[in-house]
Amino acid sequence: MRAAALQYVRKISGFRHPAAHNAEAFDKAVETIAAATAELLDSLEVRGGDRRATGRCPARGPDGAGQRA
Repeated sequence: MRAAALQYVRKISGFRHPAAHNAEAFDKAVETIAAATAELLDSLEVRGGDRRATGRCPARGPDGAGQRA
């Protein structure tokens, strides 16, 4: 999930690597977006499956990461 958040921040900021004076804000944005994404996925209910039985969203896989690379 952090990789997706990093990709998103890179895309919207226009920077692959931030300058040293922007690194803290860049890293904070990545962590905030990753946390928001985790919260969203954890709160989704999947039709036809009881996500509550495992405590995980099936789309996230067994390690909590998404299925896509």
